[in-house]
Amino acid sequence: MRRTALLATAVFAACSAPPTSDWTAIRRDRLERLHRPQEPAAALRAVIDGAPGRRQDPGHIDQREPQARPFRVPVSAVHATYGFAEVHVDVAGTRLDDRADAHVVSLGYENSSGIGLSGSFTSSDSGLFHGVRINDGVAPADADAALVGGDLFVHSHWHPQLGAVRLPVRLGLAVDQQTLRHERAGVERQWLGASARLVLEPTLRLLGNQERALDAIGRLGGEFGVAWFREDFHGGTDRDTPLRWGGEAGIGLRALFGRWNVDVGYELRHATIGQVDTDLFGRRDHTELQRQQVFVGGGITF
Repeated sequence: MRRTALLATAVFAACSAPPTSDWTAIRRDRLERLHRPQEPAAALRAVIDGAPGRRQDPGHIDQREPQARPFRVPVSAVHATYGFAEVHVDVAGTRLDDRADAHVVSLGYENSSGIGLSGSFTSSDSGLFHGVRINDGVAPADADAALVGGDLFVHSHWHPQLGAVRLPVRLGLAVDQQTLRHERAGVERQWLGASARLVLEPTLRLLGNQERALDAIGRLGGEFGVAWFREDFHGGTDRDTPLRWGGEAGIGLRALFGRWNVDVGYELRHATIGQVDTDLFGRRDHTELQRQQVFVGGGITF
C-alpha cells in the first residue's frame, strides 16, 4: 500500500512540473496555426507547393524524379565535289612560270563527336612551261610538265552560332604532296608538306527552314608548316627542307533538301614554299603553287 502511494505521488509531481522552454514554443506554434485564419487561395497554394516534384527539399529517394539528360542523336555527314580548275606554278628566278587547266575531286566526312577528315586530288594537263627548256642533268630538254597533287586534312570541328551566322571552325593537321613531272625531260620535282591548318566557314541562311533552305557559305583558312623537297633527274637525286605557308578563300551556295544538300561555288588555294638549294634546281628564293576552281558537289547527313 505504501509503495502504491509513493508511485502515485511521483506521477502527480511529474505531471504538475512546469514545461520546458522548447515544449512551450512547440505548443505556442501549434496553437497559433490552429487559430490562424485560413484563406482558400493560400491553402491551395500550400497543397500545390507540397506536391511531388515541387518541393524545395529533395524528399524521399522514391519520390525523386529522374534528372533530365540531353539526348544527342549521332550524326554523320559525307560530301563530295568536282571542280574545273586552273593551276599556276611560279618558280622565282626562272622561266618556270605558267598556268594549265586541271580537274579536282574532293571528299569529306564529319561526325557529331567533332572529328572530321577531308581530302582532294588535283591533276593538270601537260601544258605547263610549253616552249621552255631546262637542264635534265645531262643536256637541255623541253620543260613541258603536268602538276599532280593530293591533300589530306584531319581535323576537329565546332559549329558556334553568332547571331544569324553559323560559323563552323575546323582545326587540325594537313598533309599534302605536289609533284611537277617534266615528262619529256625525265625530271620530277616533288614537295611533301605538313602544316597546322585553321579553316572558318561562315554560313548565312538566306531563305527556307530546316527541311528546305538556301545558305550562303564563305571559306577562309590559313596554314603553316614545313615541306620536304626532292628532285630526280638523269644521273642523280637531291633534297632540301624549306618552310611552307599558305591560305585559302572561297564563296558558294548550298541548297538543302532534307538530309541532302547540293553545293556550287568558287575556291582559291595558294601555297608558298620557301627557299631551296639543290644541284639541278639551283638556289631558288621561293616557289608559288596556286589552284583556283569552280566546283559543284553534294552531300548527305545521316
